[in-house]
Amino acid sequence: MGKRKLRKQNDGKIIFFEGDLEECFIRFLENNILKLNNNEIPQHENCCGGNSDSILSKVINRCDPNTEELRIIGIFDEDIPLTRNNMEKIDKNFEPPENIIEKVEKCWCEKISPNIKDKYLEKTYNKNHKKNPILIISNPFSFEGIILRILDKMPNNYKTTKDLKRKFLSLLPPSVDIKEYDNKDNKMSSKMKAKIEKYFEKTITKSLLQKKRKSIYELDLLLKLYEK
Repeated sequence: MGKRKLRKQNDGKIIFFEGDLEECFIRFLENNILKLNNNEIPQHENCCGGNSDSILSKVINRCDPNTEELRIIGIFDEDIPLTRNNMEKIDKNFEPPENIIEKVEKCWCEKISPNIKDKYLEKTYNKNHKKNPILIISNPFSFEGIILRILDKMPNNYKTTKDLKRKFLSLLPPSVDIKEYDNKDNKMSSKMKAKIEKYFEKTITKSLLQKKRKSIYELDLLLKLYEK
């Protein structure tokens, strides 16, 4: 297999994501793992909260389904599943594989998992569809779930998003302000962001990411955004 090459900004990419943790991790990747120059870094759209529907709505509104000159990426949590309305928008505007809504809803009705329909949409749509948008569903529950899977620090018997947030915060330096991390405004101070990025620098290596991308589909998708 040939060596992967980094994309340049003239390929045109915009990454939409829910909040500051995603931004910290993406900037950590760009500055420390990939070591990109400013002209290679895609545009970031931190939506400062919201949910899967609100993020996907912004992604759809920004997309042109007929061009690949501008790549649109949506990263959103699975803890609040997509509504049928937004799945229908994907079906109408971007022509995913046949009967995708029917298949997704079948998974939902069978109650295999309360959030499996978003993950099924992610894997089926991205695998079979080469145009915009690219969908990355943070799981389990949230982006903390992806980070904990990378670090092999998933807690036992977790049931909610808060369980994963508590576990992630327990790994950070004692000086981290929990209220500042998980506040109503969904915003962290620059000092808080720096602490989290520093933690990533100490615990996450390029070799670890290359190993974990084999088993974490969402991480692999994210890394591929910067590769040819």
